[in-house]
Amino acid sequence: MSNEDRFSQVESAARRLIEGFFDRISGDRLNGSDLAVHLARSFETLVDAGKAKHTNYYEIHLHPDDVEHIVDHEPDTAKRLSDWLPELATEVGIGLASPPLVELIPDPIIRFGRVMIRSEIDPDRQDSKTRMNSRKAVETEMLKVATQREGWLIINGKQHVNLDELVMHIGRRPDNEIVIESQTISRVHAQIRWRFNHFNLFDLGSRAGVFVNGERIDECVLQPGDVIQLAEVSIIYGEGSDSDEEEKESPETQEQTQTRWRRR
Repeated sequence: MSNEDRFSQVESAARRLIEGFFDRISGDRLNGSDLAVHLARSFETLVDAGKAKHTNYYEIHLHPDDVEHIVDHEPDTAKRLSDWLPELATEVGIGLASPPLVELIPDPIIRFGRVMIRSEIDPDRQDSKTRMNSRKAVETEMLKVATQREGWLIINGKQHVNLDELVMHIGRRPDNEIVIESQTISRVHAQIRWRFNHFNLFDLGSRAGVFVNGERIDECVLQPGDVIQLAEVSIIYGEGSDSDEEEKESPETQEQTQTRWRRR
């Protein structure tokens, strides 16, 4: 059977099985049947790569508002998807080596209405509680490494903020880790996330955009001395103990400092 025929078979089986597993929900918001379609496409890719049989863990990354909506309206969606996937595999003639686990992951990096699926072969998986404990251990170690970097921000030449969490949101909404009270700043404007041993900056769909050293970005690996612009708010990123000196600088020297710190 060619890959194209296999893909057609998987898609056909997926749509046929969806009706028996998921409720019909009208509206423009994501729901369980939509996630099943995306999961089937991910499964198709694994079939083509010869990895479908042994892949047993799937993370469906969604915007937090989409996860909240799905959980409110279809609270057992993750379990249904976990039960549905073996049925799909059987329909296309693939026997799974172990029962799969599907989890919904709130992820602010994912834009509203979008879906990203991450899958892996996890021979040590026992249950979601075991995975959660393992993930916490990994996050604890990541935070230890991140804090050793001693990342910091200087906002408008005045406010000093230490980057002491793996994920920090910037915006005017009071539940952000970094709150900027300005009407030109979006409620959740940007995110700084520790990723691949660096602090990374992400635009979370803001109105005014995110600029680094004068260039508009969707995402960017931050380097010491980068000048970040969120609307009229200027932010300098740095690492180490240099932040103490920056806080002491007078307003007259801030413009020179920003020029000196631009990435070369």
